[in-house]
Amino acid sequence: VPWLLLLHMTFALSSADPGQEAPVARRKPPAGLTWTSVALSAVLVAASIGSADSKSVIAQLQAVDTRWLWVAFAINVAQLGLLGLRWSRIATLLGLRLGWVKATSEYALSTLTNQVLPSGIAGDGLRALRHAKSADRGLLAVLEALALDRLSGQVALCLFVFAGLPLVVNAGILGTDRLELGALAVVGTGLVLWWLAARSRNTEGVIAR
Repeated sequence: VPWLLLLHMTFALSSADPGQEAPVARRKPPAGLTWTSVALSAVLVAASIGSADSKSVIAQLQAVDTRWLWVAFAINVAQLGLLGLRWSRIATLLGLRLGWVKATSEYALSTLTNQVLPSGIAGDGLRALRHAKSADRGLLAVLEALALDRLSGQVALCLFVFAGLPLVVNAGILGTDRLELGALAVVGTGLVLWWLAARSRNTEGVIAR
């Protein structure tokens, strides 16, 4: 039920973008195509339930405390709001038009797509294409904002990992020798990325001249 509510909120907010300029005019899809998409989604859900042991799944769900499901749903909504805020801020700094509500709804759809489809990046591709349709700049600028958004998340994750390393070492889970090797690998990767970024800026400066 929480995921169904989240999906309903996603589609309800996907066209909303308050506080921004007028959206780019686009042709409304035919009603038949919309209902076909809904019917196909329902068929896929029914096929997924039918291919699994539905009785066993229902029996396990009946034993779940629904209060924890609502807590997880609330945390998920708060997380999506923060992710949408991060993406909208990065896009705005790069000169792209993307409001917080629009970014949050697109992030929810992207997350759901990543969990349903294989590879784990299909949702990001969908997010980039949908943003490029309404953006006043090209696809490359949209992909740049998307890449920086994902990179900032990885940086935050690495900071949390580094903060917990002393606890891991004290617990004996990871030896100091492996820790030093991992630190050298991280520093080396950072230097390579910094060199590539500096070289890219120099190349852009030469081309601009």
